[in-house]
Amino acid sequence: MAKTTEEDMNQLEKDIRQLKIEYEQYFGGGKKRPPTELEWRIDVTMKRYSDRGPQMNFAQRFRYSNLAQMYTSIAKFSASG
Repeated sequence: MAKTTEEDMNQLEKDIRQLKIEYEQYFGGGKKRPPTELEWRIDVTMKRYSDRGPQMNFAQRFRYSNLAQMYTSIAKFSASG
């Protein structure tokens, strides 16, 4: 069963929030390894939807753009840690 764009966006949003939490735990000393698997999953989804821009409606593109900004801010946070 194929996921809809909305389901993917909901999962992407959850994953980005979880990534932030896991990086905070990693840099705080609670985890021994960075959350690379979760980050990889987010990267794959982000790349898949970056190529689908014209196929998404305005609301989906807007939401994707907001999620991309959230992810970028976390990537900067993780690189500076």
